[in-house]
Amino acid sequence: GTRHSFSSGLNELLNSESLLSKDERDRLSTLVGRRADSRARGDYATADSIKKEIYRSVSLPQDVVLQIHDVPRRDGGGSTWKLVRDATLMEGQTVLQLAHAALGIAVASSKGRPHSTRDVDLLVKQAKERLDKRELVELELKGRKAADASFWFTLAGVTDPDLFDALTEISGKELRRYGTRPSCRAKDIWHVLERLAAAGVRSDKTVEQAAATAFQSKHNRPSEGQNATSLLDFHSDRCLLMIWKFSTRQRKQRAFLQSAVNHWEKQASQRVIASQSSDITQANDTVDNAFTTGRDQEWFDLFTNPRLPLVVDVGCGMAVSLLGLAQCQSDEYSDVNFAGVDLSGLSIGYANGLSRRWGLDGRLQFFVDNAESFVKRVLDSYPGPVRLCLIQFPTPYRLKLPRNGIDEDKASIDQKGNSQLPVDGTSGFMVTRRLLELIHAVLSRGEPGASLLIQSNCADVAV
Repeated sequence: GTRHSFSSGLNELLNSESLLSKDERDRLSTLVGRRADSRARGDYATADSIKKEIYRSVSLPQDVVLQIHDVPRRDGGGSTWKLVRDATLMEGQTVLQLAHAALGIAVASSKGRPHSTRDVDLLVKQAKERLDKRELVELELKGRKAADASFWFTLAGVTDPDLFDALTEISGKELRRYGTRPSCRAKDIWHVLERLAAAGVRSDKTVEQAAATAFQSKHNRPSEGQNATSLLDFHSDRCLLMIWKFSTRQRKQRAFLQSAVNHWEKQASQRVIASQSSDITQANDTVDNAFTTGRDQEWFDLFTNPRLPLVVDVGCGMAVSLLGLAQCQSDEYSDVNFAGVDLSGLSIGYANGLSRRWGLDGRLQFFVDNAESFVKRVLDSYPGPVRLCLIQFPTPYRLKLPRNGIDEDKASIDQKGNSQLPVDGTSGFMVTRRLLELIHAVLSRGEPGASLLIQSNCADVAV
């Protein structure tokens, strides 16, 4: 398709007559005029639709870019177009593509597909080298793309602080550049903020001030109680909803994650990124904290003081609960260690990455393991007592498995009965009798008042 960009001052202006026929030029001018009229009426949805039609209407060489320039209303309004030879093209993948490939590695490895652990490091290295050419790379990270890249790298378990600082800086610049424009909606600003927050960016004055200014220009205020110092809130409703969608593999997110796997596997097959290591390992070999001997010495390797009381989250998902508790300043949680366990390597890589970036890994660790197996290891070898065990929103099996050839979301709707309950006690429901017995044994040997908390969005599951 036709590529497009904003005017950068770095491109060579071309003669459109040498590249387009008169009919093509006339059609472009007509479409650009219609788009300008739509923008003048405030009909930005139609303007965006026409913009897509504009870029589909012509076919240009790879190094030629169609630029549309919107004239400010104070200068008369309207729009113009021109063709330029892109002098900013850098060879190789964009930062967003590199982040997408890194995510593909993490998703593939969570499904048990082998890869070299150096592959992600190489992708990060390439992204940082690209980000060093700041003036050029900013042209490929327009809008929310830098925030998307930041979130995707975080999902891949990346912890490099320089990478995230650069992507956050570009996101702030973009909010300043386009945030106050009429075409930028309040939800577009929120999309940037929630992705940066989910990527573990807890505070950035430039981003927060730019977002606050953009909201003010639209006479739109953040929800009551939020101000310019709390717009990047990992535990905000918007951020948690987005994380939940990835954690539960909603249909759209499931398709996106699979596209990341396909992207990576295509690269690997074409040797775009060649691993120099013959030691092929699982992606979670650096994040799952798998035990090898079951001795208490391994707890000393993981925690600064493993004799402290322990809080365990069984089926922790993407770990939003423990990441919050570990930062809690109350006496109840300031002197404890935290351990989360889940079968999803993607979730655990994400959680351990944030724990390390936030400096919490001396008392907060996450593990890829079966629930019963992990609790048994805690019972057998953890040096300190267990103060609290959490089982939050356990995911039971459906009453019936989807029929072959039927979309699983539709199949679940067609099923009768309570779809939140397992078929029986041995159908694979995480909370088994054996798990509860192990948790009881762990808590019984712990502190007085040690407790188990079970939460569910379905009363029958909790009962």
